[in-house]
Amino acid sequence: MKDRFSAEKHGLISTKREEEGFTLLEVVIALTLTGFLLLMLSPTVFNLQRLLFRENEAAIVNRIQRLIYRKLGEILGNAYLYPFYDGKVESFSGEQWGFSLPVVTKQGLARAELFINGEKLIARWESYHSDEENDEPEMVVLTNQLVTSAFSYLDGKTGVWRNAWHEDYYPRLVQFNAAIEQQDGKTRALIPIVIPLKVGQEDGKNL
Repeated sequence: MKDRFSAEKHGLISTKREEEGFTLLEVVIALTLTGFLLLMLSPTVFNLQRLLFRENEAAIVNRIQRLIYRKLGEILGNAYLYPFYDGKVESFSGEQWGFSLPVVTKQGLARAELFINGEKLIARWESYHSDEENDEPEMVVLTNQLVTSAFSYLDGKTGVWRNAWHEDYYPRLVQFNAAIEQQDGKTRALIPIVIPLKVGQEDGKNL
């Protein structure tokens, strides 16, 4: 009988010890090791976060660069040289803030503009032969992060870059320079975009 009660007593004690779980010392040691590991990993995590942020910013800038290049090439690639001097269609004209010229589109002859408005770069088209009286020009905002942006034009006759163009012939090249304002407040310069105008040119010389 004594042995039976003694066994039950020992069993009860063993059960209580199993239910008690970790001791305070074990918890303190575990927390200390966890904190030490986090302290060691925090610089790695921070550097990884910065790397991912920079890669994302670079991807955004590259996407904007490609978009501007494609749109500038599309507009100038469809340039139209109006053969008459009746004043119905204006020729190429440009300033530092942008330019406009007649272009050929799927809908027919239109007037295209690419201009800077504050931090925005906007492409705009307006048809010369619209069937609808209230037909509004088509507009696309290419980016709204521009800083220190400007257009310039190469005179094929003199070889001189100009900030404005109001000649009776087309420029040889159109150049766009700008920088992008990133999310961290820093600016990143775009690669200068230079697009040739093939219309009105023959072997690199103006007609």
